Amino acid sequence: MRILIVIAAALLAGCVTDSPVHTADGRLGHLVLCPGNGLSWGHCLKRAGELCGARGYTTISKADESGFAASYNAYGGAAGTMRQRSMVVACKGGA
Repeated sequence: MRILIVIAAALLAGCVTDSPVHTADGRLGHLVLCPGNGLSWGHCLKRAGELCGARGYTTISKADESGFAASYNAYGGAAGTMRQRSMVVACKGGA
């Protein structure tokens, strides 16, 4: 039973992550990922703001995808819908 709770929590929650990327016009940008049903666009926007600070940022692209995830093992399984929000931002005035 505990494994089902852990899997269900993993399906519903997530952590905001970011990684450096180069934009199509050659600028250094950041890919911000906000996976899971427990996160919103607000979480992505907050992280972009933290990355760029007072300089602010320009949103290069945004994507919001839904899907289905399932995990099963000898003790049972869990399944549910998943959301993946992502955005690429470039800090104003440089990286």
